[in-house]
Amino acid sequence: MTADQPERLTKASDLAAQWDMTESELKRRARRHGWPVVRFSRTDWRFTDQQIKQIVSIMTTQARAPERPSPTGQSKLSRARSR
Repeated sequence: MTADQPERLTKASDLAAQWDMTESELKRRARRHGWPVVRFSRTDWRFTDQQIKQIVSIMTTQARAPERPSPTGQSKLSRARSR
């Protein structure tokens, strides 16, 4: 972006549709996780491109190797109960 060109703002409804969720679900997650947001009013929320990148970065996790099966065939919880 150049200095004279403002950053694009995406409406909450458009971002919610892009991420396959309802607008209320998007707003609930934004409040719960402390996502950055531009609020013009109580109901009019928008997101800059930089904020969207930041949200994706916040919510991205590393893949974990699947848990190895127990030699006894029990789950981790079952093994803990039988001790």
